[in-house]
This record gives sequence, C-alpha cells and structure tokens, in this order.
Amino acid sequence: MPHTARHFQPGIYHIVLRGYHHFPLFQEAEDKEHYISLIYRFRKKTGARVCAFLIQDSAAHLLMEEDGKESISDFMRRIGISYSRWLRKQYIVEEGPAFRDRFSAARMTDPAGIVRLVSAFHYEDEAKTILRPFSSAGEYYSMEPRLDIEPVLEMMRLAGNRGKGSDVQGLLEETREMFAYSDEEVRLMLQELCEEADYSLSPEEAQHRALRILKKDFRISVRQLSRVSGVSKSSIDRLR
Repeated sequence: MPHTARHFQPGIYHIVLRGYHHFPLFQEAEDKEHYISLIYRFRKKTGARVCAFLIQDSAAHLLMEEDGKESISDFMRRIGISYSRWLRKQYIVEEGPAFRDRFSAARMTDPAGIVRLVSAFHYEDEAKTILRPFSSAGEYYSMEPRLDIEPVLEMMRLAGNRGKGSDVQGLLEETREMFAYSDEEVRLMLQELCEEADYSLSPEEAQHRALRILKKDFRISVRQLSRVSGVSKSSIDRLR
C-alpha cells in the first residue's frame, strides 16, 4: 500500500535513511559519491534546502530546512527513487524495497544541538582534527558553497560556538585553513616573496606586498596571515 505524503512544519530537521533488512545502503565509495551527486542534483531541481550531510556505509544523514513548501518530502522521494534504480543497476538486486521503511525526520530547535550535530557530521574526533570523508565539510570552507549553510551559521551565532560569539567569519576562515596551506608553508611563501621584492622597497613595504599577494592570489585567510606574520588582522584587511 503506498504511503501518504508527509507534511513538515517549517524548521530544521535531521533526516536519516537506512537500508532494508540490514542491507548496506552504500557498499562502495562509488555508491556514496553517486548519492552525494544526487543530493546536489535534486536540491537544485526541488528547491530543497540542504544544510549538511554525512554518508556512512549503513545510512545517509542530512540536515535540511523545511520552508513550508513540502520540499523535504519531494526531495527525499526523488532521491530515493533515483538511488534505488542505481542499486538495482549496480548490484542486480531483487525487486523490492531498497530502504528500511521511510526516512526518519527529527525536528531540531536547539541551536547548540544543531551545531553539535553538524560537527558530528564533519569530524571523527572531539578535537576536530580528523575529517569524515563523504560529508559536507568542504562546503563550510568553500568560497562559494553549493549547500544552504546559512541556517547553520545562524545557529553558530545563537549558540556562541566555542565561545566565539558572533565571529562566524572567523569560524569559516579557521575551517578553511584545515584544507589549505600549513603555517610553515605560508611562512616560507611569505619569506620567498619578501626576498623577491624590488630592492627599492623597505622591509615593511616588501612584507605588505607579499601579504597582499598571499591574500589575493593564494586566498590565504587574514587570520592565518596575521598568525604567521605578526601583522594585525585589521592591517591585513586594509591591504588592497
């Protein structure tokens, strides 16, 4: 008997989808990569707001915002149909349900709880040094994120994540640094650029030139440049 449509109140939901009868929902890395491609594809087609995700062997976890247009139901229906076809094509599984009943959906209202959940999606350890593969972590350091990360950033503001209050830009820069250059690499780049500067420039002018290049051309964060060079963030901000 077909399921009736599910209706969600506006808000943020933790969505969980599991395989049928303990069948591994994602047997290979290729399966996870395909599911992630479907997330981006159907997010665009349905207008669904996907804030974060984590794809594990046995389950798909998504953080989604319902806008009152039943976008979550439409998105999950379409992605479920498409991924079921993929499974049957890849593994020639017998006809029948690919998933364990319908997805579960838990509404989340606590900002701190939402921030903790996204952190659990992205990191394998409490120190936040080991990133989980097949997650949306990359979206939170991207200059042009493809997901709807704004609601989570707002939760960071409300929760005062890690005691940083409203310094959301600082949080993003700190995360981006994990995927960019190490402090030692930046220090060497800074040194080389200073040494290559025109001899007519003063040491301070050569340093400012180097910082400007690293900031503009290498997209190194102001936070990291300040930490490595000792120049204040406000001074680096003014470099154009």
